[in-house]
Amino acid sequence: MRVYIGPEDPFADMAAGGILAAYAGYAVYQYFHASSAVQDISGRPPFVGDPGSTVRGPKQSRTYGDDGYPKTDRDVPHHKAGDHAHDWGRPPGGGPPTKDDRSLPRDPKPTDPPKPSGTGSGGSGGGSGSKDPGCKSS
Repeated sequence: MRVYIGPEDPFADMAAGGILAAYAGYAVYQYFHASSAVQDISGRPPFVGDPGSTVRGPKQSRTYGDDGYPKTDRDVPHHKAGDHAHDWGRPPGGGPPTKDDRSLPRDPKPTDPPKPSGTGSGGSGGGSGSKDPGCKSS
C-alpha cells in the first residue's frame, strides 16, 4: 500500500506537519527541562555537583553552574535574613569559588533554586544553632 501526501490531500499535509511540529516541540521541551529536575537530599547540598543540576536540602537549595561549582544558593530564614538567595562568582584568576565569591543575601527570583525542603520550620533554620559559614549578612 502506498500513501501519498501531496497537493491532492491538503489535510494530510497539515496533519503530517502537526505531527512533526509536536515531535520537535517535545524534543525542545525535553532538552530544556531534562536537567531541571530537583534532587532532594537529607543534608546540605555538596559544594560540587553535576553541571546545571539542582539539589534541595532541608536548609539550603543549590543550583550548579557549567563548571559544577555553585551558581545560586537559596536559604531558609536565618540570622535576620528571611527567605533569600546568594549568587556565586568566580575568582579572578580562575579556580574554585570561595566563600568570598558568595554574594550578600538578596530576594529570590523565579529562576532561583526552589525553597529548601525544611522551609516550614522557619525561625533560625534548624536546631543545631550553627550558622551558614558562607552567608554574609547585610
